[in-house]
Amino acid sequence: VAEAPMKVSIPHEVHIGSTQFDVVYKEDKMRLLHFKPLTSKQVKTPLLIVYAIINRWHIFDIDPKKSWIKNLLEQGFDVYMIDWGTPTSLDKFLGFDDYVNGYLDNCVDFICDESDVKKISMQGYCTGGTLATVYSALHPEKIKNLIVTAPVIDGWKDTTVVSNLTKSFDVDKFVDTIGNMPPEFMYYCFSILKPFE
Repeated sequence: VAEAPMKVSIPHEVHIGSTQFDVVYKEDKMRLLHFKPLTSKQVKTPLLIVYAIINRWHIFDIDPKKSWIKNLLEQGFDVYMIDWGTPTSLDKFLGFDDYVNGYLDNCVDFICDESDVKKISMQGYCTGGTLATVYSALHPEKIKNLIVTAPVIDGWKDTTVVSNLTKSFDVDKFVDTIGNMPPEFMYYCFSILKPFE
């Protein structure tokens, strides 16, 4: 056991968010990233990735060898990504309408204008998948393809540990009292999903 650290290889250095991009649009904290193409031939329909509001977008570009962004670019996709920025107490009055019909709609319009298209493809992850689903239902004329991963669509049917915990107290009162969920509380909620790790 004492020699174990010497027998395990050291992991290579991780380069988070290493795929090159330009910030092409900004609104408040939100930034629209446009990744630089890696192929000469491009898919005509741009792809907008809508990431979760509370997490960081780099998880899709964690390392050049395991980058979802780089994989899409190598296949010729024209990739955009929303970086929501870090939420603060100033954001506590923002609702889904602000995200869907404000920020997200403005990004879609920007991409359509820049790319000279009427419709885009949209991939949503986690709460970004929920936002993308709502957006697609409200604005089907702007969406050609919708891909969602791990969205919450029907929270009332959710049977996870966190869902069961929130059924035992008034979530609305909690949010009204403290505003945005503190990062420590979110961490605690996610950590109890796998309490033995």
